[in-house]
Amino acid sequence: MTTSAIPMIIIDSTIELLQTRSLDLISITEISKAANVSRVTFYNYFQNKEDIIDVLVEDLLVTFDNIQKKNLPFLELANLTNSSVIKEILYPNTLEIMHFFYENQAYLACLLSDHCDIDFMDLLHTTYYNHFLNALPEIFSTKFCKETITSYASYMTMGVKSITEEWFISDFAQSPETISDRVLSMLAPSLMELYMRNS
Repeated sequence: MTTSAIPMIIIDSTIELLQTRSLDLISITEISKAANVSRVTFYNYFQNKEDIIDVLVEDLLVTFDNIQKKNLPFLELANLTNSSVIKEILYPNTLEIMHFFYENQAYLACLLSDHCDIDFMDLLHTTYYNHFLNALPEIFSTKFCKETITSYASYMTMGVKSITEEWFISDFAQSPETISDRVLSMLAPSLMELYMRNS
């Protein structure tokens, strides 16, 4: 998370209030009081209470996307004809992503709750999809038709989203290491197949 101290205090106070009721039932005065800041200070950082959620979501998604992008240089060096090698190469970065989710589980739980009027998993899905859609042509030296890239990006996105969503809903019952292994067990064969199909 990259947001500075005072906005994070306001965000954290809002998240705490959202544990018991929805945002439309919480006032800016109440948020300010919980954060121990004035309304003037609140408006120095946020336009309204909905803006708090928007800032939180944007911060989470930007950080997540930046971590994902670290995979590209590693894959360019990998032996993509071997699924085990792909898993080994991608494991540290995938684990970093899962630790990021794990460390932010309080935010994720709130964003996925009935008290928050936002489809966070849909936004996460879009971020995953855009990553795969942009990453696949960069990883491989051969050219792909648009339909092939779209199909593989959709398949991989849905697989990763399903695994992570199940993990979130289970209150992070399994370790980041277990989820990383599960994600890569799905991704690595797909990347290998795509490489072999187009080599």
